Amino acid sequence: MTRLPTARSTVEQFVIDLFGTDVAVDEDGDVTVRWDRALLFVGIVDRDAGAFIRVRCPMLHGIPATPALLAEIDRLDREILDGRMYWDDAQVVVATELGAATANSEALGRACRTVAGVADRFDARLREAVLGT
Repeated sequence: MTRLPTARSTVEQFVIDLFGTDVAVDEDGDVTVRWDRALLFVGIVDRDAGAFIRVRCPMLHGIPATPALLAEIDRLDREILDGRMYWDDAQVVVATELGAATANSEALGRACRTVAGVADRFDARLREAVLGT
């Protein structure tokens, strides 16, 4: 099982490998990175089965969970193969995880590309369906 401090430093090294820069860590301990137009948060999730690296991208902020929003999230989520879309704490999020024990910078790069791509692909559709903009 991967220990959290080791997993955190490994994630930071993966980000340095991918972007060639120092890492920015937010108050929650997530590494923040910009991938195209998406702001991604890369962090560690500790589970009984071990540590996982989570890549997430908040899309809409300060939005209540209405039936229309949740239906649209469900519809869009069915089109996502390597991740998921969900509502959490007044925001719509796209995310994916990978096992920290077997991850490498290439796998993290694919995860970042996937999450950023999904966020970019569905941003306008989600805004139009939910906000009418």
